[in-house]
Amino acid sequence: VIKDMLSVVGPVAAEKQIHLETGGDGVKQILADRLLVYQALTNLVTNAIKYSAPGTTIRISVANGVGRVRFQVADQGYGIPAEEQAKIFEKFYRRGNKETRDESGFGLGLSFVKEVAARHGGDVLVDSEVGKGSTFTLWIPNGNSGSEEIGVSAKPI
Repeated sequence: VIKDMLSVVGPVAAEKQIHLETGGDGVKQILADRLLVYQALTNLVTNAIKYSAPGTTIRISVANGVGRVRFQVADQGYGIPAEEQAKIFEKFYRRGNKETRDESGFGLGLSFVKEVAARHGGDVLVDSEVGKGSTFTLWIPNGNSGSEEIGVSAKPI
């Protein structure tokens, strides 16, 4: 999943001169809906690219937790004020600040990520500081009914 996602978003990051770095602790497979996890990760990384300045790095990692897998996307972007962090997961919510005003979008990407997490019995969290960047963490339990085994290996690129 990570490899497929990087093949799509990698050229977009390269065009903006943003370095994508991957890592993790060797998670190879999880039981999840492949398409939903792929799209959720693509949304997180695309947002990180969109809201980061050229010359920065985005770190994408996957790691085992107790009965679940943790995906993280950390950027060096504009950051999100604490009072807006809960709102960003609402449908159609868009920040109106000068850094993000000109970016295209409908405010659906993060609400979709939240829905993917919920459908798997997981969660999505954000840790962000204005001017320093954001880290989004997507937790997916390893093995729900209706899931398929998918590869999620994240190796350094």
